[in-house]
Amino acid sequence: MGTMMDRTPNDSPLGKDGLDRLLRQAEELWWGPEIERRQRSGSIDEDFTYSFAQALFPPDKAVVVRFNEEVRGMANIRASRPIEKGGHVYRSDLDGLEGFDLLEEDLDCGHLTIIRIETGWFVSFNFLRSRALCTSLLRSANDFLDAAQYAIEHHKSGPAVDNLYSACELVSKAQLILTSMLDRSSKSHGAIHSKINRSRRLGNVNKDFVGLFNNLSALRPSCRYEGATISQSLLSNNDLALVRTEISRIDKLCRQFPERGSGAPARLPSGDKA
Repeated sequence: MGTMMDRTPNDSPLGKDGLDRLLRQAEELWWGPEIERRQRSGSIDEDFTYSFAQALFPPDKAVVVRFNEEVRGMANIRASRPIEKGGHVYRSDLDGLEGFDLLEEDLDCGHLTIIRIETGWFVSFNFLRSRALCTSLLRSANDFLDAAQYAIEHHKSGPAVDNLYSACELVSKAQLILTSMLDRSSKSHGAIHSKINRSRRLGNVNKDFVGLFNNLSALRPSCRYEGATISQSLLSNNDLALVRTEISRIDKLCRQFPERGSGAPARLPSGDKA
C-alpha cells in the first residue's frame, strides 16, 4: 500500500463517508485507548484535546501513538510566507498543507497521521514499512549494478554474472520486505528466490526482471565457483536497464516525497506557535 493524502472529508478519494469511517476507527483503535491510558497514569488532563495525532506501525514492535507536539514529520506546504526546506511550520501555515511524510528516522514505520486544519482534518497514511532499510538495499544494488556494467564493458563474464545476480537479489529482497512477503532479517538466498517468483505469479513484480534473476541464479554457481565463462551475448545493456528500472520503481515507493505538487518540505509540528 502506498501513500494517500486527503485535504478534507469532502475532497477525499475515500469520499466523506469513507474518511469519516477511517477517523472513527482510528479513534477506537489508537487515539481513544492511548488517551485513556495517559489519563489513568496522570500524564494528561481529563479535558485533553488534540490537533495532531499520529500512529506509527514499526516493523516488529507495538503501535506508537503520538499527539500534538510529539508528532514529527515533513510537510509540503504552499505557504503565504517563505519557508526554507526543513524549516519549522506554524499553525497558521497548515491550511496550505499539500503533503506529509515521516522523518528519515521513522521511515521504517508505517503511519497514519491526522492534522486539524481550518476546513477539517488533513489525513495522511502510508502503511508500507521498512522504507529506510529498503532504500539502503537499493543503494547497494546500484553499486553491484555499476560493477556489473564495468565487467560487461571489459568482457569479464564471470564477475558480470556475479555482480548482476547480487544486484537482482538485493532488489528482490527490497521488493519482498516492502510488501511484507519476507522478514527484514532474512539472509536466505532460497527464500528470496522462491518468494520473488511467487510474487511474479501474483503479478506484483516485472516478470522479465524475475526471468533475468532466474537465469543469473542458474549461471552464477559455475561462473563464481568453477571459473566458467559465458558468451557475452547472454548479458546486455538491456539487462542492466531492466534492473535499473526496478530499482527506480521501488525507490519511488520508499522516498519521503514522491513527485506530487510544488510545496516546500518543512518540519512538523511547531506546537501552538502563531
